[in-house]
Amino acid sequence: MRPVRTCPIRCPVLIYFGGRSEEVSWVSEHAVPGVHTLLVNYRGYGDSDGKPSESKLLADALELYDWISGQAGVDPDRITVIGRSLGTGIATYLATQRPVSAVVLITPYDSIVEIARRRFPYCAARLLLKHRFDSIRIAAAARPPVLGLLADQDEVVPKHHALRLFDAWAGPRQIITISSTNHCDIQLHPATWQAIRDFVCSPASVDA
Repeated sequence: MRPVRTCPIRCPVLIYFGGRSEEVSWVSEHAVPGVHTLLVNYRGYGDSDGKPSESKLLADALELYDWISGQAGVDPDRITVIGRSLGTGIATYLATQRPVSAVVLITPYDSIVEIARRRFPYCAARLLLKHRFDSIRIAAAARPPVLGLLADQDEVVPKHHALRLFDAWAGPRQIITISSTNHCDIQLHPATWQAIRDFVCSPASVDA
């Protein structure tokens, strides 16, 4: 999605990776003025073909970054990656593999394995989980500034799992809890998108 207003020759970019089973076209309603937006429907979702897996989604993220950064009108030095829930693992990975200028993580987790161990304590999660999305393992290599947006009533990813990830993050961190939200509706709250706009447009997130 291209900016709808006249902008400088090269404009910033937002790349959005959604949650599990999320069809992401709705995000276009929250476009940031003057910013290109790339919304990613995972393999098998929306009009995307294929079958999702961790390795394929991570590979797709790299390919999409490389494609958008080379497009006309795009400033490759001002690419912000947004991940929500499942997508935070993809966003974190991309931030360690490409020169991302800033990252927004909405209801992130430290590791899918750790979440599974909490919910199913008598199950051998490490052995059974095929897709691990072990974000905390690579967070120490993530140097862009990060904005963490947490729901105040998150029963899917308890807050301490998110805080563990941010504690491990190598770059500057800003954490905001969005009131009156839960894991499944935080992305719809106006305060969430206002925080994203403020962060994306802030000089600190661009110059870091």
